[in-house]
Amino acid sequence: MVGINQNVPVKDENLQGIKPNLCIAETAERARARIAERIRYYTDQGLKQKDIVILTVKTMETSLLANQSSVGGYRLADPDKPGEVGILFTTSRKFKGRESPVVIVVDMDESTFSTEGAKRVLYVGASRAKNYLDFIAVLDNSQLSVIAERLTGAKQKFPRPAIATHLKVKFC
Repeated sequence: MVGINQNVPVKDENLQGIKPNLCIAETAERARARIAERIRYYTDQGLKQKDIVILTVKTMETSLLANQSSVGGYRLADPDKPGEVGILFTTSRKFKGRESPVVIVVDMDESTFSTEGAKRVLYVGASRAKNYLDFIAVLDNSQLSVIAERLTGAKQKFPRPAIATHLKVKFC
């Protein structure tokens, strides 16, 4: 789903899908509100909370959801307590090998694109989505410029379109 310098075999070149969303927030509080908005959107579409997973590309302790028991009134399920009701929140690494109809990837920043290992963690998280994928990040304009340059290899006058093209996402 995401073009982060990973070669993924494609079975059907004509396969069409829904373009992932990249939502940029100015603050962690606003990012949490965006996460709640996306969860509400999917549940309004008939998806169950168990069909939605939030994955951080950082650690649980450094995530914008660290020490949060809920987001926007939606309970966050503990990954160490199987069967717990709510939206599962865990790391991309811990969720490797699993999948979910909806994946919301959080905590992307310029360090996410600094090494091949960091890019791989993002790819693992993004590739867990069966149907819908959202990225929600707290970034300012200078961070967007750094990300665009790392993705394209050159400074970009307009970083958002460069990022959208390279990652094959739409901004929300």
